Amino acid sequence: MATSHALELWEQGKYLHDILGYGQEEFESILEIVMDIAKENLDDARSFVDDVVPNDKISHVMGFIDILERNSYARQFFANISPMDFSRSFLKKFNEEAVQEGSMIALGYLQPRNINDFPKPIPIDVWNGRINWKESTAHGSGLYFESVRLVDAPDIQPTARKPVGRPSREAILLKAFQWGIDNDRIELFHSKTVIYDKVREIIKSQFPTEYEEGKGLGDTPMKKYLSKRISQERLKCNS
Repeated sequence: MATSHALELWEQGKYLHDILGYGQEEFESILEIVMDIAKENLDDARSFVDDVVPNDKISHVMGFIDILERNSYARQFFANISPMDFSRSFLKKFNEEAVQEGSMIALGYLQPRNINDFPKPIPIDVWNGRINWKESTAHGSGLYFESVRLVDAPDIQPTARKPVGRPSREAILLKAFQWGIDNDRIELFHSKTVIYDKVREIIKSQFPTEYEEGKGLGDTPMKKYLSKRISQERLKCNS
């Protein structure tokens, strides 16, 4: 990646500590109040958000209310953890997976840093090491990065190729996934491996003529067609 392009992407990104909301005590207090109200009455919580929450935070808080409404696992989870801690736990997992899969890029300044240095993409083996979200640092494999930011990976359109082999299973995978979301059969907080298993179960039970003894429903096509979609759905819940 060219140094100027890396700098441009880095400037578009967000620091790790900003993604997790560190240093935003007032917003944390508001989120606690909203979630307490939401546990009793979702409509009251939405009204409170409209009246009290700053405009730049409304979509974030509404996302958590939607999580409570759609997700029984989240309702159970909130009984044992604060909303802000839940937010950070979920966002850590979501963003760590997004970088590992390539839908997001982590960039930072390699230490020791020279005044003329540019930010560099962080290798996956470093990203899989130790990440300090509060300090926006990452280190592993003998390398240490500071001022780490995350940014959406550029959307590069692949060259069209003539399909070979069996027909794509993309349509039925996306259809089953959406059915699971709409019917509360898929919990976005579960690991992607668990979600893939659930999609297979849905195809077998709800779209049996498409099941074809599970052919073309392995983890490889699941990752190819569903991984980014799952990440997008998770992001919608927390945007």
